[in-house]
Amino acid sequence: MSILDVFLLWEEIKTKVCKDYKNGIGDFQSISNSLGVHMDTVREWYGRFIKHGEDVFNQNKTNKSYTSAFKENIVKECKSG
Repeated sequence: MSILDVFLLWEEIKTKVCKDYKNGIGDFQSISNSLGVHMDTVREWYGRFIKHGEDVFNQNKTNKSYTSAFKENIVKECKSG
């Protein structure tokens, strides 16, 4: 299993844990114990899940690059006030 596989698996686990908690399956303490992580970690995951939605853990983590045209428009807008 590669590092990427492990990362993707953790994304799936975080999503499942948050869905389970939302549906009343377990509490922060029991979930954290089953995963071997601190209860505050699970609480933080759930907060992000509620605030940003189901796909919060499935987002691409790479930097976004912008086209030259987009950058030029931003510079023009800044100069024009």
